[in-house]
Amino acid sequence: SRDGNSQELPSNNLLPELSSASETMGCRMNNKHLWKLMMVLLSTSHQSSQLVSTDQCLSNIISFLHNILPFMKKCFRERAEPGDVHTNPQVALGALISLLAYFCTECDNRISMLENKISDSYRLLAKILFFCSGEVIALAKLVHEIEFLNENGAKNDVHMCGSFRHCIHIIQGSLRSTNMQVQMLGIHVLKTCAQRELTEVSQTETHSFMILLGELLG
Repeated sequence: SRDGNSQELPSNNLLPELSSASETMGCRMNNKHLWKLMMVLLSTSHQSSQLVSTDQCLSNIISFLHNILPFMKKCFRERAEPGDVHTNPQVALGALISLLAYFCTECDNRISMLENKISDSYRLLAKILFFCSGEVIALAKLVHEIEFLNENGAKNDVHMCGSFRHCIHIIQGSLRSTNMQVQMLGIHVLKTCAQRELTEVSQTETHSFMILLGELLG
């Protein structure tokens, strides 16, 4: 409805400010509170998508994640402590991967129900699926890089291996979808990531992608 659209526009305009404020708070927090903040953001994003299921609402949530994910990934790289007995970083990472998995499945289902494959709704859902799939690949690489660089990684192997396998399962889900459009999007995401890897300077990152590719093909 017109009223619904008019109500959603202001919230969409506030998304950059919301993500910026979240990042600012996170930078000032100690690690314990940082991971709690991250869990609140992820939980709220998931609950919002279930309460209001319109494509525009889904787009708004993805826009927020697009803004905040670089900060989250930086925290996983730089602020995760291997000896954390509460495994808060690993729990937050698992929640993030689960959220992206939910959006990938949701987009697959919505695309399958569309009769017009060239509509605005299809283009929006395809864009969201492409973004989420790309982030899943990025997180799979990140998990492998953290394990590779972490001398005490054995303590968190169970969590990290579980997160890595979850990423593999999500990507395979797109490639094995009964919807041809979703399959093609999955292939396009992998192709784009592979092309990007050819220009990567970091051998660790390139090695991580090759491990990921090997798991997918295996």
